[in-house]
Amino acid sequence: MRLLKIAAWLLAGIVGLVIVGVALVAIFFDPNDYKSDIERLVAEQTGRTFTLSGDLKLSIFPWLAVQVGPATLGNAPGFGETPMVAIKGARLGVRLRPLFSGRFEIGAVQLDAPRFVLIKTAEGNNWSDLGKDGDDTTANDESASGKLDASVASMTIQQGWLSYEDRVAGTTTLVSDFNFSTGKLSPGEPFDMDTSLTLQRGDDMNVEAQMTANITADLDTSRYQLSKPDIKLLLKGGDYPKEGLPVKLTANNITADLEAQTAQVSALAMEAAGAKLTGELQATQLIDAPSITGTVKLAPASLRELAPKFGITLPETSDAKAFTRFSMEAGVAATTTTVEFKPLTLHLDDTTMTGSAGVADLDRMALRFDLVVDRINADRYLPPKVEPAAEKTPAPTATKDEPTPIPVELIRDLNMRGKLAINECTFSGVKLTGVNLSIDAEDGKLQLSPMQATLYDGKYRGNITVDARGKQPQLSLEQHLDGINFAPLVEALYQSKRLIGRGSINMKLAGNGPDTDAIKKTLDGTLDFSVNDGAITGFDLWYEIRRARAVLKQQAIPTRSGPEQTNFTNLRGSAVVTDGQLNNQDLVAALQYLKVTGQGSINMVSNAIDYRLNAAVLKIPAEDKLAEQTQDIVGLTIPVRITGTINEPKVRPDVEGLLKEKAKQKIDEEKQKLEEKLKDKLKDKLRGFLGSS
Repeated sequence: MRLLKIAAWLLAGIVGLVIVGVALVAIFFDPNDYKSDIERLVAEQTGRTFTLSGDLKLSIFPWLAVQVGPATLGNAPGFGETPMVAIKGARLGVRLRPLFSGRFEIGAVQLDAPRFVLIKTAEGNNWSDLGKDGDDTTANDESASGKLDASVASMTIQQGWLSYEDRVAGTTTLVSDFNFSTGKLSPGEPFDMDTSLTLQRGDDMNVEAQMTANITADLDTSRYQLSKPDIKLLLKGGDYPKEGLPVKLTANNITADLEAQTAQVSALAMEAAGAKLTGELQATQLIDAPSITGTVKLAPASLRELAPKFGITLPETSDAKAFTRFSMEAGVAATTTTVEFKPLTLHLDDTTMTGSAGVADLDRMALRFDLVVDRINADRYLPPKVEPAAEKTPAPTATKDEPTPIPVELIRDLNMRGKLAINECTFSGVKLTGVNLSIDAEDGKLQLSPMQATLYDGKYRGNITVDARGKQPQLSLEQHLDGINFAPLVEALYQSKRLIGRGSINMKLAGNGPDTDAIKKTLDGTLDFSVNDGAITGFDLWYEIRRARAVLKQQAIPTRSGPEQTNFTNLRGSAVVTDGQLNNQDLVAALQYLKVTGQGSINMVSNAIDYRLNAAVLKIPAEDKLAEQTQDIVGLTIPVRITGTINEPKVRPDVEGLLKEKAKQKIDEEKQKLEEKLKDKLKDKLRGFLGSS
């Protein structure tokens, strides 16, 4: 017992001496007396000017604490006079009593208004010289002696500021209003963190960010976890709305194992301008070659409402409800250079797309895709048509669609390659099924080739190329339609029911200009067509011939029976297109009791038509009621003139030509009779001559 008492007295004496010693230091020691020595030592170690312009304050009990006023660390040579580092003040304290048992209990660590100026040039940067020739002895000693038993009551950074100027790239990134605070920091124990900052890069990026999370950091195993992170962003500048675009990100957990270079994000949720994205992500090779995989899902949203908030202007469409429903589900795989969504399911309005899509090269924005579309009405997304004034309702041909501009800049910026299959499609009123096409766009040239589809009981194949590399975009196309039912096709393209029948069209055309009207005016090329067992509605050629005959004979105009149309068994021809003018010199039509040939032109811009036909009247059987009215013109070739437009043709048989043809027929008949008489007389004379001999 006596020994224990002696030991207690000794310990009490030592503690008393320490307290007295500390008190004497606090009374007689002034750290400001050593400011110049500290400045000199730092300058020797860093090669930079170090200035302590504020007072140093030291407290001893119960905390061994130091407080520093304003201080600066100069810049590296060649980077200007602005200090690289400056602080308004800092405070750090260690509780004394735990030090006797080998524990470090650090109090609140506070750093006020730190400022960092980082500069990168082609020759180097202004921070690489710091920390050279460092000594790892302390760290090695600590690892050899075991874990360091230390804790920090809290850490606070107020009004931090950092400028990073990359003079090679010509960019400046600024972090301002940086605030950071934590709860108690103990090895392996979770702590709360709260931070906020403003990030600005040029005039196009301005981000206000806030984040709260509970963090667990195991420094020995390099494992970290953020529980319930809550991140709020406000994006400003550029094309974003003036008030900014709010973005919120949350997750259940974000874990990272730096030793294994892996990370996971569970229950990721992001909200931006009403759009809600959820997902699960995993990352590998975090340090060497980051790679991310996972799944993402975008809840249904209206692109009409979202696009303006992201600084995107959607085109005006003929259907006001277009772009009102959009959602996505996809697997995602990303690296520092690529992004791929596979499998991918997209829902746009009434359309569903499946397959894959992504960016093969982020620097070049090289888009790649392989998609299958169930059905789409592309006309919903075309510009609205300009309607004529209500008080002046013109004929259908007077309706003038505004020309569609060629998106030159978009084509020049495109780097796209992929395949597209569409089960059902409507474009310009034309309904297609089984559409397959390949798209290749790069360096200002867009190619849609090959293209295949089934439409109106026939087959389509072709290719389209738009070359926007020159001053004016150039369009070239090659189209082949076989076994097509022309009635619904012509109605869809021209809102006309003028043509009935089945057949084929082949065309090879090219033109140039900023819009569709300009291209039509410059079209050059060739085409041919053949239509079987059909009809041209809107005029009855036989009736027009009968009417012309009645006028010629000064008879009553006959009554038309049946529909106002001209039936034919075959209609064929070829044409040369020059500057938007179609010229056809070999039109042939086979009609009942008529053979029609002719030539003419069609203006592909105005649809104006100018044709001259020759209708040869063939022999009509006596039992046909038509024979009674036309028997006297059998064998005649009747000139027919067609003018007007494709939608409103005007058919006029040439009565004067008919008279000439009739007169010619009469002359031919008289001539034939005269020849017969001459032959008879000659025969009689020959008989007489032979008989008299």
